[in-house]
Amino acid sequence: MNTKAKKQAIDSVLVHLLDSRQAIKKRSSSFYFAFSRLPRYQAFSIFVLYDFLRQLDDAADTGNADAFNALVNSWQTAMIAHDIIVTSLSTIGEKVAYIFHVFDIDAQDMLDMIAGQKSDLNHVSFETVQELEVYCYQVAGTVGCMIYTILSGKPIQMMKQDIINVGIALQLTNIIRDFHEDLLA
Repeated sequence: MNTKAKKQAIDSVLVHLLDSRQAIKKRSSSFYFAFSRLPRYQAFSIFVLYDFLRQLDDAADTGNADAFNALVNSWQTAMIAHDIIVTSLSTIGEKVAYIFHVFDIDAQDMLDMIAGQKSDLNHVSFETVQELEVYCYQVAGTVGCMIYTILSGKPIQMMKQDIINVGIALQLTNIIRDFHEDLLA
């Protein structure tokens, strides 16, 4: 799908994506500020993706398996559909699936993200640096890949490993930064 078609596809459902924009604006003003300067079709697509990922992460972090599984199932079911129609009744999973179809985002990135979030949900500990790096790829490298696809409109193959490496580095930085706080908790 070319840029004009992507813009038209997102513009046609923009009114149904407003709740994600509000959620991001409320929860992460710096994230909202940074991405709200993009063209609307890209900004709203990222807001929906971020909203979904934030809900998934919150469910995993709080041990709410029912909410986690409902989010995953909603997305997976919608991804199977050939023609997703976004309405005011659409779930966040359906909206994300729509974004995935419009931007041709690799579903494996989300599946890998979900696997990483399942590690949090199940309180998995990592025994090796390699296991930690896989986790960092899953919860951060995948996000970079999904966002890159929305922002660039270009195939990701040439840049994918660099994007993954940045995601891993950022997640490791977050872990190191939060280590003392997490240890006290």
